[in-house]
Amino acid sequence: MTRIKRSFLYYHLPAILYAMLIFYVSGLREISPPSLGISWDDKLYHFGEYFVFSLLIHVALRYYSHARIRDNIYVIGAIISVVFAVSDEIHQYFVPGRESSLLDLLADTLGAVLAQFVLWRFFKSRNAQKAID
Repeated sequence: MTRIKRSFLYYHLPAILYAMLIFYVSGLREISPPSLGISWDDKLYHFGEYFVFSLLIHVALRYYSHARIRDNIYVIGAIISVVFAVSDEIHQYFVPGRESSLLDLLADTLGAVLAQFVLWRFFKSRNAQKAID
């Protein structure tokens, strides 16, 4: 398998497939995920959905060796994830039976940004540990 095909399969395809899944589920007229027993469980689902998406975007971005991407990978990952979340909420606005909400977008944004923050802390501590060893 060529390097380009392998990089696409390992780095980019998971994020693309997950984005397609988000778009598909957002287009369903009525969807009721299992209740978690809390009043804001919908927001927790949004948070988790975009936390995972942001992780996958980060993996895709790690493939690139361009210095500006590498230096700003966490910010770029968060921006891509949030822009997709905005487009998802706009998409839901036009789907009968679905609603678009700023609180959903806030939960999406928090999930995306927290994922990048967790990755930043992880790699920062890992690099610090390597420097000590």
